[in-house]
Amino acid sequence: MWENRIRVIVIKQMNHLSKSKWTSIERLNGWRHYEVLNVLKKRQEVEMFSVCESDIKIMIPTNDLKDKSKWVTGWVGKKSNSD
Repeated sequence: MWENRIRVIVIKQMNHLSKSKWTSIERLNGWRHYEVLNVLKKRQEVEMFSVCESDIKIMIPTNDLKDKSKWVTGWVGKKSNSD
């Protein structure tokens, strides 16, 4: 019974990921800016596509999106060193 409640909570928390925008810290397939295309709640993964080349798609565990050393919410540009 508790397992079902926990699963429902996790699934509801994943609803906000739909169509969200993300910046990868490292380039993936040559690009850094991605948008969530599908949320696979049971597998706890998201399918994302590159906003610069929409035919490039990747699958990411939702836990990776919580890791600030891998992903940042929104589309963030690199900071220049010439400040």
